[in-house]
Amino acid sequence: MAKRRFGMLRKLPSGRYQASFINPAGARQNAPDTFKTKTDANRWLTLIEADISRGVWLDDRAAAQTLGNFARAVLRDSPKIGMRWRETCERNMRLHLAPLLDTPLRALSPTLVREWHAAALRGKGGRTSISQSYRFLRMVMNVAVREGLIARSPCRLPGAGVAQASERPVATPAEVVALVEAITPRYRTAVLIAAWCGLRRGEIAGLRVSDVDLIVERASTFQGLPGSPYGEDRCFAGADGWSWAAGFVRFGLAPLRERGVAGERSDRRAGVRTDMAGSAATGLGVSDGLYSRSATTQRS
Repeated sequence: MAKRRFGMLRKLPSGRYQASFINPAGARQNAPDTFKTKTDANRWLTLIEADISRGVWLDDRAAAQTLGNFARAVLRDSPKIGMRWRETCERNMRLHLAPLLDTPLRALSPTLVREWHAAALRGKGGRTSISQSYRFLRMVMNVAVREGLIARSPCRLPGAGVAQASERPVATPAEVVALVEAITPRYRTAVLIAAWCGLRRGEIAGLRVSDVDLIVERASTFQGLPGSPYGEDRCFAGADGWSWAAGFVRFGLAPLRERGVAGERSDRRAGVRTDMAGSAATGLGVSDGLYSRSATTQRS
C-alpha cells in the first residue's frame, strides 16, 4: 500500500490499483473503478483533491442512484408539488420516462436525454404529456444539481418543455346564458364566475361563500379546499382579489339565495360588508364544501 499526502493507493492481486481517500464527511471512500497503472490512480486522486479544495467535489456513490428512485423521492418530499401534479408525474414516469428510470443520475447525459425525447415524440404519446414529462425530468435534475449529486443538468433541449396548445374558442354571452339555463342549478354560479370573472376550474372549486363581498363587489383572497386535488394550501388570488363584472352580483349570486343562504352584515372599514352566512368551507360552485370531479360536472 502506497501512502500519499492525499489519499492512498493499493495494488490488487490482479495487478490493478485501487485508490481511496477521506471524503469531506470524514469517511474513507474508494474510487468507483480500479486503475491499470499507478500513474492513472495518482492522477485521479490529484483531481479529487483539487475538487474538494475548490468545494466542487461530487459524491459518485450518491450519483449512482437511479433516476427512478431519486424522482420518486423528489415527488415524496417536495412541499410545493400538489396532488394533481404528483399524479400526473407518476403517470408520465410510467408511460414516458420508463426508458430512463433505471439509469444512474451520473450516467444521464444531454445526448441520452435528446435520444429519449426524440423517441418519445415518435411514439404514440401525446405531445402535451411528453412536454410534461420533460419538465418533470428537468425539475428532478435541477434538484440533483442543487443537492450536489451532479455538476450540471443534462436537460438542455430548447422548447422541449413547452406544449403549443391550439387556441380555444370563447363562449359568447348568449352561449353562457344557454349553459346557465341548461346546467344543474347548483353549478350556475360556477359557470357565471368562470365566464365573467376569468377564474379557472380549480380556483372556482376553492372559492368560498365567505370570500364574497357584495357591497364593494369583490372576491377576496382565498385558498383551495382541504382535500381538493387542486391543492388545499394553494392561494389563487392576490391580496386585493377580483372585481365582479357589471351586474354579476345581481344575477350570479341568485343560485346561492335559492339554496337558502342568508345575508349577514358586519362593519368593514368605512363601509358595510355583506357576507353569505354558513360554513367557511361552503363553496360557491359546489355544495357542502366538497370539490367536484370532472365527470360530475360534465354530467350536470
